[in-house]
Amino acid sequence: MPKEKEQICKQLARPAQCARRHFSRLRSPPYSFFCQRNNPYDSKSINYVSGSRPHVAFVQKTLEGFLLDSLTIRIAWSDTAIGGGKGGIRKYYFDWNGDTLFRDSIDGTAADTFVIKKAFAQGDYTVRVKAEDFDGKYSDVDSMRLTVRSSLPQIISSSAPHAVEKAVVCTVSVTAGRFGGGDSLIFVGK
Repeated sequence: MPKEKEQICKQLARPAQCARRHFSRLRSPPYSFFCQRNNPYDSKSINYVSGSRPHVAFVQKTLEGFLLDSLTIRIAWSDTAIGGGKGGIRKYYFDWNGDTLFRDSIDGTAADTFVIKKAFAQGDYTVRVKAEDFDGKYSDVDSMRLTVRSSLPQIISSSAPHAVEKAVVCTVSVTAGRFGGGDSLIFVGK
């Protein structure tokens, strides 16, 4: 028997899936199967494609919002499944408060960009995400910086006439900044 066939036979781990041929010249150990696998999904095949670990990344690395607003967080992902096709994300795992404990999970979707809407209390956060694909592989962790302020912008200055004639057009200019507090702008007219 040619040495090439002997070496192929010795490398086979699960010969039951192959075409059967008996080689009587092989004595110890007895190999009675020979095949050449050509399947990208079969881990013993010469053309096997193992797939890759998923990759997840926040689309924005910093995000600002206000107390109890619903913030939109976007996550882009990619994955190659076993066999070489496009994979998918089974679950996203989140660390919302930066303590490195991923206590929250959300099922993945088929969309190329995963979108979450969530409200946060006031504070500065480091939000982390990792993902698991359908092959059971995990991504590296990605993080973003999130700042949640206590209120809408505060009024710094305004310029408006104190009194105007009836039916006269007037202009009001308002400059605002983000300083926190419970500010409001009220227009009173008669």
